[in-house]
Amino acid sequence: MAHMIERLNTDEELTIARAKNRKIQRAGESLGTAAGRAVSKSREFVTLVRGRAYRVRQRALRVKDEKPLQILAVFAGLSVVAGFAARMWRASKNA
Repeated sequence: MAHMIERLNTDEELTIARAKNRKIQRAGESLGTAAGRAVSKSREFVTLVRGRAYRVRQRALRVKDEKPLQILAVFAGLSVVAGFAARMWRASKNA
């Protein structure tokens, strides 16, 4: 009788172990699927960013060739504004 109870416990433990193993396997598969999706989305994002960066660069080159004086005027204006802001900031710290 003791041998039968021992075998029953072993069979129960085996059933529980198999159930846990299946759960772990499903979790691993789910994690693998999620990782695959993440990699796919990141590749799409990189492709999108590269395309946008290329278009921005091409537009900047075209504007540089077509309107060089306007670009200089913009940089001069930004320099004046930055210089004025720095002067005001320094004056407020010394006051």
